[in-house]
Amino acid sequence: VEPDLQGSRGSLGGLYELPYQLERARDLRELARCLSELTTFDVLFTEQSKFDLFRYWRTVEDASIAEAGAAYLEAVSQRAFPPGCVVIDLLMRLGEFMQETSKFDAAEKTLGAAIEQCRQTCQTVRRADAELELGRLLLFCGRHDESRELLTS
Repeated sequence: VEPDLQGSRGSLGGLYELPYQLERARDLRELARCLSELTTFDVLFTEQSKFDLFRYWRTVEDASIAEAGAAYLEAVSQRAFPPGCVVIDLLMRLGEFMQETSKFDAAEKTLGAAIEQCRQTCQTVRRADAELELGRLLLFCGRHDESRELLTS
């Protein structure tokens, strides 16, 4: 009997369970599609389950099915944000995920999107947070002049 994986998307518990079931079934293409959704990211990128998210992406990337940075940047470019989410917060968490998985180019683009979102919504304090995080990333990547310019502007 084949499990009804589509039906489990309707609940929060289902969003936790679906990637696990797809990984166990070795349905890596569907797992990549599921992980690429910002709703799934929003649910799984917590202190309790982020290491599961890392493992799922490693499984997908090791099989050369998809790449997390590209998948999330595509979702951001399509503005496929979960209903009710705070976009800037989600972008900052995506930036954190990209840094923790050594996807520094994607982290830079995601944090840049967070800064732009802050500019558009006149959120000065959140913009400063995003700029500080991007400045730290640039410094870590050895781009000292760019970091200094960003952090002193």
